[in-house]
Amino acid sequence: MPLSSGAQWGMKISAIVFFSSLVGAYLFFYADESRGGSPVDGPPELPVLESWPHIEVHDPSDQSFWPYRVFKSSSWTPPNISITHNSGDLADGYLFINPKSRSKEHAMKQSAPVIMTYDNELVYAYDESHGTGNFRVQDWKGKPRLSLWQGESTIGHGYGQAVLLDEGYMPLRLDLDKSEAAVNWRLGKDVKAPGLVDFHEQKLTERGTIYMTAYNNTPANLSSIGGPERGWVADSLIYEMDVKTSKILWTWSALDHVDLEWSKLPVQSYMGDGTVDRPWDHFHINSIQEVGDNLLISSRHTWSVYLVSKEEGDIVWTLSGSGEGGDFGPLPEEGQFRWSHDARAFNVTPDSMTVSLIDNHNMKDDNGTVPTRGLLFGLTLPPNPDVAPTVLRSIRTNDQDIYSMSQGSYDPELPNGNQLMCYGAMPMVREYGPSSDGSSHNGDLRWQGQFGYYESAQSYRAFKGPWHGTPRGEDPKLVTEVVRGPSQWEDCPTTLVKNHVSWNGATDIDSWNVYVGAPAGPVPVPARVPGPASTPTAPSNGAPVAPVPAVLSDSTATPLRKKIEWDLTATALKKGFETVFRLEMHPGWCVQLGAVRAGEEIRRSNTVCI
Repeated sequence: MPLSSGAQWGMKISAIVFFSSLVGAYLFFYADESRGGSPVDGPPELPVLESWPHIEVHDPSDQSFWPYRVFKSSSWTPPNISITHNSGDLADGYLFINPKSRSKEHAMKQSAPVIMTYDNELVYAYDESHGTGNFRVQDWKGKPRLSLWQGESTIGHGYGQAVLLDEGYMPLRLDLDKSEAAVNWRLGKDVKAPGLVDFHEQKLTERGTIYMTAYNNTPANLSSIGGPERGWVADSLIYEMDVKTSKILWTWSALDHVDLEWSKLPVQSYMGDGTVDRPWDHFHINSIQEVGDNLLISSRHTWSVYLVSKEEGDIVWTLSGSGEGGDFGPLPEEGQFRWSHDARAFNVTPDSMTVSLIDNHNMKDDNGTVPTRGLLFGLTLPPNPDVAPTVLRSIRTNDQDIYSMSQGSYDPELPNGNQLMCYGAMPMVREYGPSSDGSSHNGDLRWQGQFGYYESAQSYRAFKGPWHGTPRGEDPKLVTEVVRGPSQWEDCPTTLVKNHVSWNGATDIDSWNVYVGAPAGPVPVPARVPGPASTPTAPSNGAPVAPVPAVLSDSTATPLRKKIEWDLTATALKKGFETVFRLEMHPGWCVQLGAVRAGEEIRRSNTVCI
């Protein structure tokens, strides 16, 4: 039975529940152990139980892991993001990041794609044993889809699959057919990859196709650039595939269109030496965007952005980060870029377009030169060598500069005009306000989140936007802690329990319906696990907390043999990823929760009996 902190409230509600069958105050229905019954409209004016988010952070004293969150009803341990936030307005939506360890020291407790709120609450974590990356929302034929890559990585690229998740988190996995895709690859000994798709780009189109990158190790004569005559190149490939049929529609090879001499990467570097075991990555593709009948492509190792014709595969024009500017006029010094990522086109017309990118300007062998920043260029079309690109924005924070050697993303046009910067190999995401001064190097930094130790964690990219999900393969998970054993109140013994409930990936949940009931037959023996040694975190209102002697959950090995007559007795507002609230219950009775969205109950949790 739910009770307020006072005994008077407890006696009142216990009496209501005890006599409910006589006065017909509540609606009864039958439900099995795992799901509950159909959505039910409860009685009006249900008591609202006090609830709060479970906030527990583990911070290893030896810094073996970045501080991480832990929960009672979920095994996920997302990073505890260190957040600073000024009074400026933020863009609506969730944050999509892919925290990942870069080293075994000071690492992430758990590497996984996650959806987070701006105030550090987990919304969803994706479960996968392989490495993952590039986690975001895309549109597929008018429907929102989560997309990500999963697979195994080597230095600079990877081999795996593209994965699309619908709003119920049901996966569609896409790979390149080995009989159609010319991909020769090598990974470490005994490392098995689930596919041939590279992690850098998986870009959906309005036609229902997807562009994916891949890397093909191929023989090449490298003597002209100081390498072996019988050398090897990790060639950057693009494949366009029909999502429904998996048919490959179009391919492109950088080696066929970009001269070896254009590369800024030495043949011998930390990324390879031109041999069969360590091929030279002369181009290093990292982003693709369809622009009309062409593709905008970013190349890290040539310091360039290319517009490529889909009809012939030829390069239409080049925007070079070096001083000469490529097919455009010479870039001003403040617009020159190196080792860049994530080139995107905006406001495209026949006469002009804007192009954004993240200028890493650093790599392992060329580091500490210029801080990493977001750049936005204005281009006049067609390109004219006498007309230089205009630097519209150069976004960084002078007193908090970051030098990122790889990866990252820059979105200059969040829905409210804000801008999002992800620093890739450095575990930092920043949201800036709208930029009114293109020459400003001290942007309006409104939100900052660090999710790992520098040099030890990364997120390939980060995105922000709306998402609505209702898991189809997973129900809400309820775990109950006994706070106080049975006591006697007017011949009505009760036990005080604390309930923890979460539902990984469920968005827009407003509250939890609280059902209690007495089994009509034998009760399964609940699983009992020793509780934590320390006193659990107190709620924000400072209410007293007792040590927890046991944690209870439903017994999956012993299903209920008879149905329970459930009584909808209260509601608790959803708070954070894991909601916590207290409840008074009769010994031997059971509790089950129902997730409520927009006034409708959409799913039941497991059953816990005490």
